Amino acid sequence: AMFSIPLFAVIQFFFFDIVNGPGSIWTYSLLIPWLLAIGPMMSCFFGLSGNILLMTGHTKLLLVNSISLMGVNVFLNYLLIPPLGMLGAALATAISGLGISITQVIQLKKVENIGFDYKSHVMIFIKSLPVLLGVVWVQSSYYLEMVEAYSPMVRLLMKGALLVLIFLFCVYFLLPQSFKNKIFKRNKLAP
Repeated sequence: AMFSIPLFAVIQFFFFDIVNGPGSIWTYSLLIPWLLAIGPMMSCFFGLSGNILLMTGHTKLLLVNSISLMGVNVFLNYLLIPPLGMLGAALATAISGLGISITQVIQLKKVENIGFDYKSHVMIFIKSLPVLLGVVWVQSSYYLEMVEAYSPMVRLLMKGALLVLIFLFCVYFLLPQSFKNKIFKRNKLAP
């Protein structure tokens, strides 16, 4: 789960450049890229529950899950797109992605009596908050109402600062301790 955070941050970092083109202005809600990421991030955190259900022979259960959540997605799109537009579609996708992961986690506990250590997942989220807040900070510079407040040079500096933050996150939390000791080796003075 922790390995997914830097990748997630980089994708969110370039989201507006990929969707609209470099240097573009985003006119929709800033929530859209975050809502679209809920399903994939839940798969990174809890995707093993579906894999374990598959490997233990519960294929029909997984098929029912997929068909049911597809129906939920279509229904929510029907309800939410007319009043909310693109935000409604992203919200429907987020609810469906969240729903399939929660359903599989619950089923895995009930069917196979296998659970997750949720405390470690919460700690991963807390440790990644500086990176995620940095992404929000950079994304805000793309929003139509705020774009005049940031010059291209300031946006470039913001991106640079966020990339440094992502790099430090990777070094501190993802590298093995032995490798970190070699990088940050302190010279000990003789007594």
